[in-house]
Amino acid sequence: MSYTLQSNLLDGFINDFTEGKLSSAELQSFSELQEKDESVRLTAQSGIKVRKYLKNLKSVTCSSGFDQRMAAKFALELEREVIERNKNRSSQPAVSS
Repeated sequence: MSYTLQSNLLDGFINDFTEGKLSSAELQSFSELQEKDESVRLTAQSGIKVRKYLKNLKSVTCSSGFDQRMAAKFALELEREVIERNKNRSSQPAVSS
């Protein structure tokens, strides 16, 4: 098994642990691994802290009507671009065959 594969498997295992998705057998194995490897234990503890802090963050929302205002601005910008392209197209000499 390559180091990268081992690392990815361990990362996935730690993520599952921090999300509480390990089966009881996996949890027991992971607990044993944490006892033997301090870096795994510290990484798992950090993962749990990060998830806890993320849950405590205030939800960010947009003001009322934001999506309509942005859609209108995008439409105006697109309209300006089309007008500019049409001007450039009409100012170019016609190509005759």
